Amino acid sequence: MGQFPQHLSVPLFFGGAWADYRGTDDIQPPSPIVVTQPAPTESHEFLSSDGIHLEWEAGGRGDVMMLVTTPVERRLYWLEDTGSYDLDLVPLNLVDGALVAIDLGRWSRDGVDLDGNVVTMFVKSNQHLEGDWRNLDGRQPLSDIYDTCAEAVGGVPLVAGNYIGDIRSYENDLRPRAGQCTAYTANGQDGILPIDLLDNDQLEVTYRLPNGDSSVYLTTDCDDLTECVAGRDANLQGGDETFTYVNDQGDRRMYLVLDGFDRYNSAFNLDVEITSLGGAVFQDTCAEAIGQGPVNPNAYQGRLGGNQNLLQPDCSPNSDGGEGVLQVFLLPGETLDAQVTTNGSANAAMYLMYNCSIADSCLPGVAPGKRLSYQNTTGASEFLYLVLDGPPGLDTYVLDLLIY
Repeated sequence: MGQFPQHLSVPLFFGGAWADYRGTDDIQPPSPIVVTQPAPTESHEFLSSDGIHLEWEAGGRGDVMMLVTTPVERRLYWLEDTGSYDLDLVPLNLVDGALVAIDLGRWSRDGVDLDGNVVTMFVKSNQHLEGDWRNLDGRQPLSDIYDTCAEAVGGVPLVAGNYIGDIRSYENDLRPRAGQCTAYTANGQDGILPIDLLDNDQLEVTYRLPNGDSSVYLTTDCDDLTECVAGRDANLQGGDETFTYVNDQGDRRMYLVLDGFDRYNSAFNLDVEITSLGGAVFQDTCAEAIGQGPVNPNAYQGRLGGNQNLLQPDCSPNSDGGEGVLQVFLLPGETLDAQVTTNGSANAAMYLMYNCSIADSCLPGVAPGKRLSYQNTTGASEFLYLVLDGPPGLDTYVLDLLIY
């Protein structure tokens, strides 16, 4: 992008009562202003946490004037020629992404003698700047972002939080193939974030480039993208990319990579949530579920791989896959709300039984599904059995269990 041109404007307005004016010898134009920050040759994103810091070369003819244009208002400033000024636009409550245009310049004012009549003339020499306003809305600036894998290996680990950051100056070091980490290639600038996950930690990541096509992925080895374990690039420019990953391989350091489908010119938003899940709670047999006792409300994760196919109740379509059983206890009036996420099996379902050793003991009116709800209206306490069933290959699960 070329530099915005300097503009020299000489507005001349004369009434018919005066003679024609020929020449501008009486007018002394201002010195061209030299803006050093922000760079006039670039587009910018102005963060609400930082304000807008402006610098120029001080000294020269003319007053320093600044015209600021936003969707809310236009405001003209007369500045002292100190070489810097901090512009605070937070009180305007601009929406995220609002365009901010700044014309910083020197203005001179001269009187021109026109047949005994003095005409005051202003001459302006302006430099134009513009950028997008980024409203943080409580987000934290993220600074520990690494440009290379070597830096990330010993870097400061990412923790849960809501962040904003900027890696537009970073290199495109990582180039995953289509289908390797996400469905597409990723040829944008990339930043690497080490993250330490404990066993049974669930990681949920949402990444967004407001002016770019986001790509985000998780790998166990940032030098080897064949080790990608999760990722997302499904939305077009400006859309959120979200994935969830459960670490069931013990405590370990992993690497979250912020990337783009192609090069981009935008700061990013990043939301990171880490939830410590309970372990496996679905048992292989009814006797084991009874022996385990009632399961308390919590989030759990585990595997059904290797479980037997022992239950074939009438309340759910018969399945050749193994099932898991757990026991819950409800006081009179309490409600059970259960939701399960499985590894891509659309046919997986939960159902509720009052006796897990009797095939036709499903509770009437409680439809099988990946989410079910039941309220105990019997007037007495109940021991019930929640069953997760599915086709062969159903393996990992995450269960959210609420009782209220």
